[in-house]
Amino acid sequence: GIGGLTLRVVRLVGETPIEGAAVSVAGTGYGGELVAASVTTTAQGVASFPTLAAGGGYEVRVEAKGEPVVVVPEVEVRGGRTKDLGDVIVGARGVLTGRVVDEKGKGVAGAEVGVFTAYESLVDMMGNMLEVFGSLGREPKPLVKGVTDGAGRFSLADLASGPVAVRARAEGRRPAFVRTRMTPEGAAGGPLTLRLEGGAAVAGVVVDGAGAPVAGATVAMLSTGNGEDPGEFLYGRIFATTDPKGAFKAWVGRGEKKLRAIVDAQGFPATITPEFAAGA
Repeated sequence: GIGGLTLRVVRLVGETPIEGAAVSVAGTGYGGELVAASVTTTAQGVASFPTLAAGGGYEVRVEAKGEPVVVVPEVEVRGGRTKDLGDVIVGARGVLTGRVVDEKGKGVAGAEVGVFTAYESLVDMMGNMLEVFGSLGREPKPLVKGVTDGAGRFSLADLASGPVAVRARAEGRRPAFVRTRMTPEGAAGGPLTLRLEGGAAVAGVVVDGAGAPVAGATVAMLSTGNGEDPGEFLYGRIFATTDPKGAFKAWVGRGEKKLRAIVDAQGFPATITPEFAAGA
């Protein structure tokens, strides 16, 4: 199908619109077609793409004279709908710093830390709920990622101002996440601390209708008992990818009793598992 995309480019200082910024969209549509489109923003800072092939994983690139380039990854366009990205803020970039620790506060070395685009508010998330549910089985692409040092510290540079979700994960531990807002001076409120608790393994095999293993499938596990925290539901998903034998393994919280997994594999409809508990 055909859908649309719109956004507004504004300056960090004063949030005033930027006229003449170059905005491009690139990626592959659901029908396999290559998509590459470019426009310049109006006097109101608006960039509109009324006729884009429906597709997921598009990259939106914003270039304004004298400002750092801003890239918005993993944008989905649905047929018959116009996706509104809202304000894309252009201006000084910040460095996100923090530390990943265990239950006793000791630094966790070698933990993977990723930063993801987040919704500005719960209202914004609810307004895009159809897209949220449609992408629950796919692991989002981080804006930046890195690995902690021997003391569990991390520093991730070149992040635009705006809301972000930060995730840390390490073998044998349940992933942790926090939400914050990036500014040119770093995270609002100062350096972050993410606590990784010991986890319980969940393992299994993904097969097709004939019982043959499905390699490269994404298994997204989420707790059905965290309805009071939509952020946990959206950003706290735990991901695993199947190996050539269709096998996967992930670490969840030891006390989790109400988990489900969404399995996403190319060429197959998304599958939702029955409820299970840690250690399954």
